Amino acid sequence: MHPFLPTSFFVMKTSLLAVSTGLAIANAYHWPSPLIDQVEGLLYEGRGEGNPDNSLLDFVGKLAQCQSGSLGESGAAEWIRFAYHDAATHNADDGTGGLDNSLLLELDRDENVGVGMKHAKADFSHFPNKYLSFSDVTAVGLALASAQCQGPIVPIRAGRLDASVPGPFGVPRPEQTLEEHTESFRLQGFNPLDMISLTACGHSVGGVRSNDFPAMVPAIPGVSADNFILFDTTTALDNTVVLQYLNGTTKNALVVDKNATLISDFRIFNSDGNVTMNQLADPETFDQTCSRLFAQMIDTVPSTVTLTDVIDPIPNKVDGVQLSIGFDTLLLRASLRFINENDRRVVTILWADKNGGCTSGACSATPVSIRDVTTTLSSRLGLSVNKYDFAAPVNATTSISKFWFQIDEGDGSAPTTLDNDGTGYEIPQDRVLYVPNSSTMLTTIVAVRNDIPPSRVYMDVYARGPNLTTTVDFARATDIASRLGYDFYTYDYTGVDFTFDLHSVVNGTTYTEDIRDTYFATNTPDF
Repeated sequence: MHPFLPTSFFVMKTSLLAVSTGLAIANAYHWPSPLIDQVEGLLYEGRGEGNPDNSLLDFVGKLAQCQSGSLGESGAAEWIRFAYHDAATHNADDGTGGLDNSLLLELDRDENVGVGMKHAKADFSHFPNKYLSFSDVTAVGLALASAQCQGPIVPIRAGRLDASVPGPFGVPRPEQTLEEHTESFRLQGFNPLDMISLTACGHSVGGVRSNDFPAMVPAIPGVSADNFILFDTTTALDNTVVLQYLNGTTKNALVVDKNATLISDFRIFNSDGNVTMNQLADPETFDQTCSRLFAQMIDTVPSTVTLTDVIDPIPNKVDGVQLSIGFDTLLLRASLRFINENDRRVVTILWADKNGGCTSGACSATPVSIRDVTTTLSSRLGLSVNKYDFAAPVNATTSISKFWFQIDEGDGSAPTTLDNDGTGYEIPQDRVLYVPNSSTMLTTIVAVRNDIPPSRVYMDVYARGPNLTTTVDFARATDIASRLGYDFYTYDYTGVDFTFDLHSVVNGTTYTEDIRDTYFATNTPDF
């Protein structure tokens, strides 16, 4: 354990300006941009690109436990503590370590004790893939936790790389001296005054559990083998931890424990004669200070890693694109997301066939559903995030080369066209297609054009992380009749919850569907 037991952080997002009048958005965005698409989706929808049925929003009930779980624990604090422990082994002297996922290889260390660490690992493990690192997911989790608990907005950049080996020991522990803490924070990139503020900000929520630290928090005899002492008495990410320390009412075990060796918060808070703590008693100063320090923490990465710009909401975002097989046509599934609600809005999807025209005479469709996917973070920014879902029938013979949208806001202005900066949203190939409606989490079914028989149909299967797990070949599914010029192939995979790249080799050319996801699988076949 360290000064950041189950914790929470405040970081103001400075790139989002004047939400009531407009948004600063990322420049030069062009679809597809897999890393940006996924991180942006997790932040502002709670989900990643191509992950329609599972999302960080599933854990909103847990995040609501900002400080009021069954034992007083904080789900949000678990997520943010996890991020701090990962970043805390940074070495500013040689530029190594930081938020790099090495923590997953360090959870057996005493400095990383706590069931909450295992909880956070399990929560985050559903989302990484070959584009999205575990450490980026961890950073997103911190941002969502802060927003959920009424803390300031955390600016998130992407591009973190996951470590393949453990980092050094070095997460601060309560029994260490002030000098040892000061040196640890220095290596993390923080000066002594930063250390005071970062500890106060981090201990705005969460607390100490007796199962993890029985010497500090005893169990309750005859009641529970576990006990939990909170850092302060509010459910929000605020400066109550500071005020209660200053007025002498704090129950923070790291301040008032009878064992003077373990009161690391007291030593840190008092290290400059309480000058910094008195400054943090002002709520605005507290928020601004935490904004600066937590932004620094979340962007602490090895010197060899370059992060993206801050990822702001994309006003009109396309995702969930999947060309597949319907009952008597190909089926184009896609979603168009808006960050402002408009009940009068009419949206139409249009497409061009593989020759660039519309020889079939039917190349447009209206939405099949409109969904609200607003997260707490989006709401805090004044956004109402809605998705328009399409399941457009595409002629199997003429197929499709690209699609775009026409948007009528219903306010008397001329309709506008959304076409990916003039290129359209391209469908690169139709020779090998994932069939999610007939697949399950264990059985993957794909459709392959049969005008030229493929020499091989296979997929690269990725675990929830950056490393290729295995490559497997599909077999012809003889129990599924050929249809619409396609044969069907299947593979029963013993793993669950994976992403994959799908390939078909035809006359020496490999056709690929990039990063398909088992979460698309619905087992509700159209045939």
